[in-house]
Amino acid sequence: MSLPLGHVLRDPSLAAADPVVVAGDPTGSGASAPVSWVHTSEVLNIADLLHGGELLLVGGVVLATAGAATRRRYVRDLAARAVAALAVETGDALPEVPTEMREEADRLGLPLLELRRVVPFVEVCRTVNGQLAHASVRRLQLLDRISHTLVEALGAGAELDELLELLAVETAADVDVTSLAGDVVAAAPGDTSRDGRPVDGEVWSAAITVTGMTIAILTLRPRERAEAAVLDAAVEKAPEAIGLALMRRRPPTALDHAERDLLTLALAGETASPRYLELADRLGLDDGAHVAVVTTFASATPRALLVETALRRRGRRVLAQVRDRRHLAVVGLPARAGARADLLAELAAVTLPEGARLVVGPLADDAPALARSLVAASGVHDLRLPAGTPAVVDAGALAVERLLVGLDRSEVVAGFVDDQLGDLLAADDGDGRLLETLTVYLRHLGRKTATADALHLQRQSLYKRLDRIEALLGPGSLTPPRLGATLVAVELETARRSIGGGR
Repeated sequence: MSLPLGHVLRDPSLAAADPVVVAGDPTGSGASAPVSWVHTSEVLNIADLLHGGELLLVGGVVLATAGAATRRRYVRDLAARAVAALAVETGDALPEVPTEMREEADRLGLPLLELRRVVPFVEVCRTVNGQLAHASVRRLQLLDRISHTLVEALGAGAELDELLELLAVETAADVDVTSLAGDVVAAAPGDTSRDGRPVDGEVWSAAITVTGMTIAILTLRPRERAEAAVLDAAVEKAPEAIGLALMRRRPPTALDHAERDLLTLALAGETASPRYLELADRLGLDDGAHVAVVTTFASATPRALLVETALRRRGRRVLAQVRDRRHLAVVGLPARAGARADLLAELAAVTLPEGARLVVGPLADDAPALARSLVAASGVHDLRLPAGTPAVVDAGALAVERLLVGLDRSEVVAGFVDDQLGDLLAADDGDGRLLETLTVYLRHLGRKTATADALHLQRQSLYKRLDRIEALLGPGSLTPPRLGATLVAVELETARRSIGGGR
């Protein structure tokens, strides 16, 4: 169970600290970040002891005596642990939140708060964690109530329409079930006289999965009397009973099973198996160009229907499944140039829910390549991408980051980067300007005018930086034969920083 960060900040116990967001939340969207627990600690290496989702309260005394590099590393470690937010108490020892902490929080998208008045942290923890515990108990009660109502009706022979009517009464919402293609399978309106008018723009949805296959989407559109906790419980418990009712109406076909099995084998990397090749042939995926598209949200939102619509434009053929909270689709593209670019542009026009991301994998022209495309697209969702990354991502643009994650368990990469860039990174730990300059310079193929323009620098300032960079890296580092190694090391280090990794 969790509470939105904005709700926690408004609690009197914490509001008395006069909290203000100073970094990591340029759009204000962090107010909805889920807080699963409130914790306080002055230990700077606390990250490994956290589970993620915590609001961490810290005094400023220890941070005041820490160096800039330590402060940066502290923020990076917390962001990598996916804490909900970091709140720092300022005062005599630490008059303001240090600049380097703000910079790291902005880069990583970690909400960073300043507490401008002293409050007893133990009271904040007791109050907010008490609310979280109470909410968890009520959630369990609601889950039991909705499950009991639907299972009892199903056991008495209720059909799909009757289950949706019961759910509409329980949740004070309009309820519908749609196929992955967006067709309405069944629907039940809420009671307009009792529940009031619909709430514009708010929806609760969940994937309906049967025998490992997502076959439909359950959507609740609340009316004025609806409660968020009841809606949350409904989308968690109702899909199972509704899925059984759907099975009575339309059992999965052999084609449905083939699509499920193909994606299962592709994700498992079993592309050489006779079964995988047989399925690809049966589904018409043994030749031609295809692309894998993955979304971070399941069909647990009507936005998935908008995605499906965009995928199917221009008569494209789509095989789609929802599993592990991800919407997977294999999209057939024509052989003409620009077809993939058209797909990217059309997906970019879809309005996605906050935090959702679509990833388009590389083009594939046979069954094994299709699996590689699917794995590549899925791998992007495992990256911790920096704040400001577009909602629609081309997996090809993150090839180095994906390679880096694949090599993450090896010390070879770290050793290679240190061998090539160690002195520069040590001298650059404060602000990263030297690495940024070198990266831009190499990506502009050594063109100094273009590099200066991209960095908004005077040419003389650029020359001074390049001189210092070459002095740190050693003679010949920016010329053959060392140039190739320098370029590879720079791209690996830049990729590591972009996904929030530690050196």
